[in-house]
Amino acid sequence: MEKTWKQKMDARRAAGLDMSHETLLELARTHVMSHEERLEQRRSWVIGELMLEHPDMTREEALERVLRAERSSMK
Repeated sequence: MEKTWKQKMDARRAAGLDMSHETLLELARTHVMSHEERLEQRRSWVIGELMLEHPDMTREEALERVLRAERSSMK
């Protein structure tokens, strides 16, 4: 099963393992993003782009637009 970055970091913290910058950078270099992480990254990027184009738009409004577009593309 793929572990997300958050799951990896939570496990390291719980085990009291090294969390130095050097260690985290090395772990980041070898981390392969899960499908869920890629989806969340994509959503975050699109939300940011929407908010740049529409400065009056809230993050919640942008997220709703993204989710609506995802639902309509799945039909």
